[in-house]
Amino acid sequence: MPWPSAIPPGWDSSTEFYIIQHLTENLSLEEVAAEVCVSPTHLTRLFKKRYQMGVVGFVTEKKMALAEELMKQENLTVSYIASKLGYSNYSYFT
Repeated sequence: MPWPSAIPPGWDSSTEFYIIQHLTENLSLEEVAAEVCVSPTHLTRLFKKRYQMGVVGFVTEKKMALAEELMKQENLTVSYIASKLGYSNYSYFT
């Protein structure tokens, strides 16, 4: 199935919403792109233009912001927070 070349209306808000709703999962570029009906390459270009970073960087930034909030507000261990944010290996989180 060919990917649409046009930019879907509201792609940025729907993509950001999808990512935020799935922060606790191990998101892939392909999964996010499929959700907004564009190719992974096209989504990467759109993200770099809109957010000045790629999709993976955006997801990481959002996960780190959530982790920071969890560490401030709750009595949770770093390893627990890492696992809840989809990091299967604790060392990737630190």
